[in-house]
Amino acid sequence: MATEKNETKEKHLRVRSASDVHAVAGAIANELYEEKEVRLRSIGAGALNQAVKAVVLARSFVATRGWDIKLQPAMETVIFDDPGGPQERSAIVLKVIVEK
Repeated sequence: MATEKNETKEKHLRVRSASDVHAVAGAIANELYEEKEVRLRSIGAGALNQAVKAVVLARSFVATRGWDIKLQPAMETVIFDDPGGPQERSAIVLKVIVEK
């Protein structure tokens, strides 16, 4: 899991298929404690699976404060620098929003 910012200064947590669900859930909860929302970016089915499981677990973390969360899914194109030229990938972005 890594954190990155894009040109619009939105913070993304990158989730991979090998990401630890508990670590991602903790990162989500911590971001929600500081901000009202966080974005998770995943590329591939395995990464999306880990992201959704992390959101489910993070929901139980923030529930101790009487909060709930909702998701707004979106897609975006990510461009990777590659020795053979730029590569485009479609990513699923889950915007996690806290409801107090």
